[in-house]
Amino acid sequence: SLVVTLSLSVGRAMRSMRRFRGSSRQRLFARRWVTTSEEEMQEASVGTFVPRAARRRDPEAVKRYLSAKLEAMLPPSSSPRFRMSEQTIRVRECPSPSFCKRTDSYENRLRGDNSYTFHVFKDTGSYHCFRCGAKGNLLKFKQLAGNFTTVSAAEVRPEIQSKAPVRRAPTNMAEVSKFPLDLLRTSYGRRVLAYLETERGLSWETIARYGCGACERKFYHQDTATWITEPCVTFPWIHVDDDRHDDVVKRVKLRSIVTKRNMRIEPKGSDDWAFFGGGLISLLDDKKKNTHHADSSSDSDSSESSVVLTEGEYDAMAVFQGTGMLALSLPNGAASLPPATLPLLERFSRIYLWLDDDAAGHAGADRFARKLGPSRCRVVRGLSSGGAKDANDALRKGLDMREALATALPPTHAKLKTASDYRGEVVEELLNPDAFAGVPLTSLPTLRKHLKGIRPGEFTLLTGGTGTGKTTLASQISLDLVEQRAPALWGSFEVKNAKLIIKMLRQKFQRNPKKRFLAANNNVTAQLWAPLLEDAGRPLLDAMLDTFDTLPLHFMTFHGASDVDAVVDAMEFARYVHDVDVYFLDNLQFMTQVTNDLQRLAQQDMVVSKFRQFATDHDAHVFMVVHPRKENPDTRLTIQSVYGSGKATQEADNVLILNNLHRPEQQQQPHYGQQGQKNNQ
Repeated sequence: SLVVTLSLSVGRAMRSMRRFRGSSRQRLFARRWVTTSEEEMQEASVGTFVPRAARRRDPEAVKRYLSAKLEAMLPPSSSPRFRMSEQTIRVRECPSPSFCKRTDSYENRLRGDNSYTFHVFKDTGSYHCFRCGAKGNLLKFKQLAGNFTTVSAAEVRPEIQSKAPVRRAPTNMAEVSKFPLDLLRTSYGRRVLAYLETERGLSWETIARYGCGACERKFYHQDTATWITEPCVTFPWIHVDDDRHDDVVKRVKLRSIVTKRNMRIEPKGSDDWAFFGGGLISLLDDKKKNTHHADSSSDSDSSESSVVLTEGEYDAMAVFQGTGMLALSLPNGAASLPPATLPLLERFSRIYLWLDDDAAGHAGADRFARKLGPSRCRVVRGLSSGGAKDANDALRKGLDMREALATALPPTHAKLKTASDYRGEVVEELLNPDAFAGVPLTSLPTLRKHLKGIRPGEFTLLTGGTGTGKTTLASQISLDLVEQRAPALWGSFEVKNAKLIIKMLRQKFQRNPKKRFLAANNNVTAQLWAPLLEDAGRPLLDAMLDTFDTLPLHFMTFHGASDVDAVVDAMEFARYVHDVDVYFLDNLQFMTQVTNDLQRLAQQDMVVSKFRQFATDHDAHVFMVVHPRKENPDTRLTIQSVYGSGKATQEADNVLILNNLHRPEQQQQPHYGQQGQKNNQ
C-alpha cells in the first residue's frame, strides 16, 4: 500500500508521466495569470528573456547609449540620425543588416516611407521595426549592435577535436520514473529515505509531493584515485508546459548522502533549465481553477500568487513543510539564475528570496532581485542569530518560518545603504574573516597566502615581461575559480579560444604526475602527466573534454583589436545570462588601438575606468592583463613599470607582477609591500 501511495503522489508531482488532452485540461492559469508572449518564450530559449518587472530602464541612460552607438554605426546623412518623441526614439534606419527580419529588407530600408520606422522605447530599451517586424529587448539590441556572442567550452570543442559537437542524450524517462519507487524497494533507497527524514527533518508527505527518489552513482575520489559507488537523492527539474497542458521533466540533479560535494546533473551538458518543485505549480493551478469564482482582488496578497526561491533542494522542501507555501529550488544555487527559467516566474506577483545567510547568499539575492524586478521581491535574512544558516536549518531548529517570511524586506537600492544594512556583514567578517577572503586559489598556495582569494567588486591587474607567463597564470586562476563553481568569462584578444582551452586542458590534467585520470565510461586509465595531449589517445581526450565541458566557463569571440564598448556590452550580457562572477581580459593594449601616444594614454585611462566601473556596478571581479613599459629586460619590474599614466594601478585593488627570477639580476627575494595588496608579486 505504501508503494501505491507513493506512486500516486509522485505521479501527481511529475506530470511528465501523464498527458492531459481536451478542453477539460485547458489551463486557467495560462489564460488568466500568464501573459508571456510567444516571442518572449523564444527570447527565453536563446537566453535573452527579461521579466516584465525588470524591464524599466533609465530613459536618459537609454538615450545616451543609443546616441553613442548610432553615431558610430549609421552612415553620415543630412537627415538626423534619430528623432525623439515622448515615449520612443525613432531611428532613421536599421543600424545594421543583423537587425532585419528578412534577408532582402535591409537594402530597402530607406525607400519610400521606410525612414524612421525603427523605434526604441525609452522606458525599457526594447525596439520594434515597423518595416520588417523585427523586435527585441535592450539586451538583444546590444548583442546585435556589438556583433558579439559568448560561447562555452563545449561550443569551442569542434575546433579542438575537428569533429561535430557532442549530441547530448535526452532525459531517460523510464529511469527517472523508477527513482521515487526505489526509495522503498531498494536497500540504498531506504538508506536515502532515512537520511531525508532523520538528518533533514523532512516528512514523508513533503518527500512524495516533490517527487524525490533514490539512485546509486559512481564518483571519482582523488585521494584514492578510485571510483566509489554512493547512494544519492534525486531531484527532478520539472518545467510547466502550458502549450501542451503538461509538465516535463527536463533534467535530474543527484546529490550524494555520503560526500556533500559529490553532485551530478543528468543528462550532462544540456541547456535545459527548470526548477526543482515545478510540479507543485500544477497543483496550485488546479486549486486556482477550483476557486476561480472567489474574489480575485485578494490574489496579489495571497500565498497562491507568491513563491519562495531557495538556494538548495532541501531548503525548498523545508519551506514548503514549514509554511505551506510553494517553494522552488534554484538550479544552480546562488551561482546563477538562468534566463530560461524566468518566464515560469512571471505568474507570481511576490517572490521571496530565501538564500543562505552568508556572503554568497546575500550577493546572490541582490543580483537575482535586480534580474527579477526589485518591486516584487522580498529577501529573507536574519535567521543566523538563531543558529540557522538556511531554511533547512530553520526547520530542524524549530524556528518560526512563517514569521521569517512575514518580516522579509524588499531589496535596498543598489546605491543607497544604511549602517544597519552592513551590520550582518560587519559582524560576520569580524568573527569569520576567512569567509570574506573570496574564492580561494587552491592550486597557488603562495599567491593565496598574500592575495587570500578573488573577491567580488575588485579590479586586478596582471603584468610581466614577454614570456613570463601572464596568460598561463590567468588561465590557472580561472581554472581554480570554475572548479569551485564560480562562473568565469574569458576575453582572449591575443590567443584564440581553442588554443587557450588546450592550454587549460594541459594545466588541469597534466599538472600532477603522481595522480591518474580514470574515465569511467571508457574504462581508460592513463597518467595525468603527458608531454602532449595528442599522445593521450582519443578515448581519454574525450573523457577529459567531457569533464571540462561541465565547468561554468565561457568565452567571448572577440579577437585582435576590439571596441571597448562592445566588450562591456558582452560582459553585461554574460552577467545577465550566465551570472558570470569573474572576467578575464587579455589584454588591455588590444582596446587602445590609436597611433598618437597622448591619445593612447587617454584611451587607456578611459578603458580602465569603464572596467573599474563595471566591477563596482555589477559586484564582479575583473582580471586584466596589461603589458609593462619597454625597459631593460634585466631590470626587475615594479608597480611603476605598468604601461600608462598611472591611472590603471591607482584604480586597481590588486596588482600582480611577474618577474623572471632565472635572470641573475632578478634573483633577489620577492618583496611583498603593504600598499593594500598592490605590491604583491
